Amino acid sequence: MLARLTREEYKNIARACRNVIRRAKSHLELQLARDVKSNKKGFFRYVSSQTATLGITKWGRDGQPSVEIEVVRDYLEKLDVHKSMGPDEVKMSCEEIRVFAVKFGQDFDLYFAGLECDNWKKEHSLQHQIFRNTSNQVLVVQPGPENTVTNVFESMADQEMIPGCGVHFTIHYYKDYTLEEGLPVAFSVLVENKTYCMYCTHESGEKTIRFREEEVPVEIHEQSSDIIFIQKSVSPIHTKAFKFESSLMRGYFLAFQKEEDLSKLILKQCENEDQVDESIYMTVSQIN
Repeated sequence: MLARLTREEYKNIARACRNVIRRAKSHLELQLARDVKSNKKGFFRYVSSQTATLGITKWGRDGQPSVEIEVVRDYLEKLDVHKSMGPDEVKMSCEEIRVFAVKFGQDFDLYFAGLECDNWKKEHSLQHQIFRNTSNQVLVVQPGPENTVTNVFESMADQEMIPGCGVHFTIHYYKDYTLEEGLPVAFSVLVENKTYCMYCTHESGEKTIRFREEEVPVEIHEQSSDIIFIQKSVSPIHTKAFKFESSLMRGYFLAFQKEEDLSKLILKQCENEDQVDESIYMTVSQIN
């Protein structure tokens, strides 16, 4: 009898397989780059195997595969560095990350330069964005007692949404080609001329959302971050409705929860995100 898998189980298994293959390939390429001076044949043999489909593989006098210098240079320059990850899913450091072949010496030694980190880098931002829940209430961030910051969803007229009142969010989009299920984003909000950043944390054994006074960084060096959320579409029809999953606490989404007369922003566990749960749906639109 064949075992049946849910869609989520299949996606997790497929993602794990891709990660294993990617790690093995990137580890091999890293070792070849490090040992290129002592193992030129291995390096050129690998490049030759990668270009075989283009019909440009040649054989040298010693019976070993060879390839033209221009082909090697072109291949290296076109490597997608954002897909390269180090062993055990750890992104490589600035000293190890990608290398560009800039020239070949007269002795055909390969020279490298232009080291660049493979981190999350902020690509662009959208300012003056407001968040609404399914009840059309607006997310408002306000100063609380003892330098704390509170957040609630409440009804608000457009003319009340003035700059600095705690509803003008900026969505910061980061570049990460290894992420397939959504877009990495961070959120900041202007409250009384101070910028606060949204983050997830543990308090009293529970996962929750908080805001701290800081600017969103241009570059993040970790694979997960307490400020990074994965933006996912609710459906192709609702182009302004999204789900936001924590990159640090996978399976937990931004959600709203009613408490007496108010609704608060929380982190909610969602074991099967394909099921309809309107509490994790957020509508994002720009203030006119």
